[in-house]
Amino acid sequence: MIVRRALPIGPLSSRSEPSFRDCDHPADHMNPLHLRVFLEVARLRSLAAAADALGYTASAVSRHIALLEQSTGGALFVRDPRGLQLTAAGERLLPHAQAIIERLDSAKADMSLLREGYRDTIRLVASRAVLMRFLAMALDRFRTTDPDVGIVFTLADDGPAQELVLNGTADVAIATDVAAAPAAGGGDESPVIVTPLLEDPLVCALNARHRLAAEQVIDLADVAADMWAVALPRRSATQRLHDAVDRLGLKLGHEYVVDDYHAMLGLVAADLAVACVPGISLTQPDPRVVVRPFVEPMVRHVAAVSGRASFEREPHQRLLDALRAASDEQRRWLAELTTARPG
Repeated sequence: MIVRRALPIGPLSSRSEPSFRDCDHPADHMNPLHLRVFLEVARLRSLAAAADALGYTASAVSRHIALLEQSTGGALFVRDPRGLQLTAAGERLLPHAQAIIERLDSAKADMSLLREGYRDTIRLVASRAVLMRFLAMALDRFRTTDPDVGIVFTLADDGPAQELVLNGTADVAIATDVAAAPAAGGGDESPVIVTPLLEDPLVCALNARHRLAAEQVIDLADVAADMWAVALPRRSATQRLHDAVDRLGLKLGHEYVVDDYHAMLGLVAADLAVACVPGISLTQPDPRVVVRPFVEPMVRHVAAVSGRASFEREPHQRLLDALRAASDEQRRWLAELTTARPG
């Protein structure tokens, strides 16, 4: 939606960023609804776009922001030619608002499950790639042992997923290459416990008619000059690919940049590109696509990162058992997939 006229939004100025110290209203209380509106405006950089996303009028969004600015004691946005930008105060408020809304949404989902008769809940966070097959297998198994335990699920990339466990918003995150992970089982002082699940190889996805589709393994040097489908922002698979190319002194051909592994595989299926994808992101085999390991393996380590308090609960332990069983099945399935003959 095009913004056709400027709307009042508290003490915004197009000339300079308002000083938070000059404001007369100390922070006293913050309405969660105002915070939710603030997050949408911060994400979209536009009153009108935020209004469309929330189903509000632009004037209502403006009013919510003005009231939040009054309660925080300073301006949160400033206009520039690119739209609305966060002030220093807005930047400071942003992570707090995100954490508050995440906790409120988690509590709402938890209470909803309780009303529906579930005796317990586990708040689980993972990326879309993990959810599509691996996590679905684990949850299917978990349902057979704990049908009365509800799962509150949140989609997030690896870094944010771990943060949600650390700040208490989630009970367990499925993450890759956990930074500075404690030894298996964690340490006595660690706020989280890391449970290794599987080694996830990065594989080369090729169209079934590709000149190398019949090969059992792929040498990166043989495909580096091809057209590639890569992910942006750089997820770990794409970053590993670029690191390997740099290490070998190679240069990738032209790139299609997408934001989803399944979009990358779609380009491969259309014979428009090759791709480097995590094995865990693969779902049902597509006869137009073959996947092969690289000569020089690139591996990600997948783990469950659990909050210490949740880790001690029996349902949580059975969920970890289901994740381990799914890891075994994932290894067998991927081994078969990467040795299948083309079409």
